Amino acid sequence: MGTLINKINFDRSYYYLLLALAFVMPLSRAAISLFVVSLLILWIIEGNWKKKLEFVNSSPVLKAMGIFIGYMTLTILWSSNTGQALDEIRMFGYWIIIPIIAMNIQRKNFNNVLTSFLLGMLVSEIISYGIYFEILSLEGVYSTNPTPFMNHIEYSVFLGLSAVILIYRILLDEYTKKEKIFMFLFFLSILGTLFITQGRMGQIAFLLSIIVMFVLHYKVTLKSIMLSFGFIFVLLTSFYEFSSNFKITYNKSMKDIEKINNGQLTSSIGIRLSYWLLAYDILKENPFGVGIGDMDDDKVPYVDKMSTDYELRVDFLKENYFHNQFLQLLVAGGYLGLILFMNILFQLCKSNIYKKEYKDIIFLFIA
Repeated sequence: MGTLINKINFDRSYYYLLLALAFVMPLSRAAISLFVVSLLILWIIEGNWKKKLEFVNSSPVLKAMGIFIGYMTLTILWSSNTGQALDEIRMFGYWIIIPIIAMNIQRKNFNNVLTSFLLGMLVSEIISYGIYFEILSLEGVYSTNPTPFMNHIEYSVFLGLSAVILIYRILLDEYTKKEKIFMFLFFLSILGTLFITQGRMGQIAFLLSIIVMFVLHYKVTLKSIMLSFGFIFVLLTSFYEFSSNFKITYNKSMKDIEKINNGQLTSSIGIRLSYWLLAYDILKENPFGVGIGDMDDDKVPYVDKMSTDYELRVDFLKENYFHNQFLQLLVAGGYLGLILFMNILFQLCKSNIYKKEYKDIIFLFIA
């Protein structure tokens, strides 16, 4: 067995597995799990545990992650639904991929892994366009919301992130003119996909990231402010005129806001506002959260109290998650849980990334 392990080229194996993982991220949840497990098995087989522990101990980001996961695990102590708590904690198992990537991805290969992700997005959006124009068909996916491999919220965030990465690369000097032309066309196609789907979260995230991107590239100047807001204005105007899905979504959002002003929190935006109000009520009585296992159970009486002041979709609020990861975290772990999570993002911003492009991409991801 030892002889067989010695024959493994771990650097090359990690590289190919990371390339594959990046490519399938927009395409298949099952494939993501397969490659995450494969990376974990390879990591265990490799050994060198002393070196790995030293690496984790020397990384402020990884230590911050460990403290956060430790605290969220501790909230099981004030969770009455232990089974649900263990299910939620199990999801943190996917975070093991972060130290594995940090320890084993070589600088020269990082750009290729990022490009592999973009290629996966290219395949995904080709399929999305095929569904939109009714050339292709997938069970349960319709041309009115062509998100083939994940729900529209997640897909829109993936699209928004990809679009920002592409336009950031276009602004850099290290790519050739031909590469920039291809990236620009790819960028336009991703924008088209982003605004023909119904994922408002990704659209909003993309527009906010545009401002951050121009500030990162041009610093805080009149030029960066004018470019970002001008670019956003052109995009919104164009897609309102040419995308029927975006026009429907925009008009629906305006009607949602009118309902909210009348105390009717029954619309899509109203439900999201309901969850913010719900989280506020829960935290007033539970500043350390209700525990990671009781997010669903403990919100029920608070929904009933809210229904006396607002017109709500009561059953929906009781039966569904908070539609916001920060709210989920706040309700489960309280203010301390949020602070510890924000510390991870803070440490990421402080991290010593050798290349400005990757440092800026981290800022964009956080934004």
